[in-house]
Amino acid sequence: MKVVTIILFLVIGIFMILGIFFSPAVGFHNLTIGEAPFKGGFLAIVGVFMIAGFSFQGTEMVGIASGESEDPERNVPRAIRSVFWRVLIFMCWL
Repeated sequence: MKVVTIILFLVIGIFMILGIFFSPAVGFHNLTIGEAPFKGGFLAIVGVFMIAGFSFQGTEMVGIASGESEDPERNVPRAIRSVFWRVLIFMCWL
């Protein structure tokens, strides 16, 4: 069901961009004018992906490490509780 929902959102988004649901077509020109989200161009998008990847990687490692831990019942809850503080410290200092 999740895959169907994602595909449906993608199809509806493409239809909206092409003007099938709304007239005139929305297009892509409004993404690069004024204070639009992609005003910085390609390098701004790459920068956002780098920050998002850095932010996501730390919390994902908790799940990966739990499969390799000798005592997951004790170690995983400790790791999960420490993620909040790690994210808080790294995001405030960046």
